[in-house]
Amino acid sequence: GTVGLGVLTSTVDGSIVNIALPEFGEIFDTDAGTVVWISVIFLLSSVGLMLTLGSLGDAVGRKRVFLSGFAVFGVGLIGASLSGTFTQLLVARAVQGVGQALIISNGNALVVAAFPPSERGRALGLENAVVGVGLASGAPLGGLLLGALGWQALFWTRIPFMAVFFVMGLLILQPDRKG
Repeated sequence: GTVGLGVLTSTVDGSIVNIALPEFGEIFDTDAGTVVWISVIFLLSSVGLMLTLGSLGDAVGRKRVFLSGFAVFGVGLIGASLSGTFTQLLVARAVQGVGQALIISNGNALVVAAFPPSERGRALGLENAVVGVGLASGAPLGGLLLGALGWQALFWTRIPFMAVFFVMGLLILQPDRKG
C-alpha cells in the first residue's frame, strides 16, 4: 500500500500538468513548442535516471532511496508552485522528475522483497494497476484544480501527500536486508 501510494502520487504528475500547458504558455508568454518542455523535462529527468537510481537503491538501500524520492519530489512541488519564471518552473519540474525516478525505480524491488514468491505476481500487478490509475486520474484532477484554484494548485495541493507518504514509508516499510 505504501509503495502503491507513492507510485500513484508520482504518476499522477505525468498527466496532471499537461492539462495546464496552454495556460502556462499564456502565463509565461511562451510558445507551444517551448511550453511542452514543462512535461518533457520531467520525463527526461525521470526516465533518464531510473536505471542509475535503481542501482543506487541496490547499493545503499532501496527503502532509503525510495523515501528520498518523496523528499526530492516534494522539493520540486514547492519549487514549481513558487515559480515566477518559465526557467524556474523547468528546474522545479526536473527536480520532480528526479524524485519520481527515485520512487519508481525502487518500488518494484520493495514490493518483491515484501511478499513471498506465491504472492508477488498479485502484488506487482496491483502496483502496476496503480500506475494506470495515476496516469488516468491526473488530467481530470488537474482540470478541477486549475479551474478552481489556479495553476499553482497543481503543485502545492500534493505537498502534504508527499510528507504523509514519507512518514508512512518510514514507519511501515521494512528495513533493507543486508546480504
